[in-house]
Amino acid sequence: MLKVGLVFKEENKEIAKAAKELKAKLKEKKIRIVTNEKEISSTTFVISVGGDGTILRANRLVCEAGVPILGVHFGGVGFLNEVEYRDVLPAITKIAKEDYSIDERMMIEAWVGDSPIEALNDIVISNSKIARTLKLDVFAVRKLVGTYNADGLILSTATGSTAYNFSAGGPIIEPISKSIILTPICPHIKAQRTVVIEEEPIRVKISGRHDAIVTADGQTTLSVSKGQEVVIRRAKRIARFIRLKEYDFYSLVRRKLHW
Repeated sequence: MLKVGLVFKEENKEIAKAAKELKAKLKEKKIRIVTNEKEISSTTFVISVGGDGTILRANRLVCEAGVPILGVHFGGVGFLNEVEYRDVLPAITKIAKEDYSIDERMMIEAWVGDSPIEALNDIVISNSKIARTLKLDVFAVRKLVGTYNADGLILSTATGSTAYNFSAGGPIIEPISKSIILTPICPHIKAQRTVVIEEEPIRVKISGRHDAIVTADGQTTLSVSKGQEVVIRRAKRIARFIRLKEYDFYSLVRRKLHW
């Protein structure tokens, strides 16, 4: 029996209803559905119903085990999704016949002391309290990139380049790229723009008077005290996505951004 995980946004009534209907249809096809987050990494693949945020949560649950994700679009922009909800049953039939490919995506990790967090889209360093700017010294290996007085910094993967990075004025980069994109959030010096960095690790020192917080994919956090460093590098683990047709990144960008 095929064993499939199901992740969805339970607080959204419309999505929860659709997920419940999908679960019933899959049971009719003798497919075992797992929704318990503690067991979901033992499945053959995971269905994520929702937008990119749901996929990021699903990836956090299964990336260590290498379980691939089928993104089913139901609300939101959905850059990471593969199929629309109406097409999910034919998609599962193709997967059962092993008629698919795997799209592997680089992840990054941030360390504060001995504590790490991982991200598929981005690591964000921002103020931990009231809305005051941070002073941040950024180094690529041992070379100073720059000192930023800003609301924060976004360190993005190519996959995450269409997310917060893009909203903050950063560039869109093909998902195959292994670069790390450094984009300041509202810098005081307007000339301080995005830098695309190949070298690692990237070290960010909190050199001002205020503590900071590090957020991975908007879901997990670490606290950083003034004077401490955040070390960012490529993660050993990767995210794996199911593709049912040839992946055309530029077509996806045109469609999602209405170019």
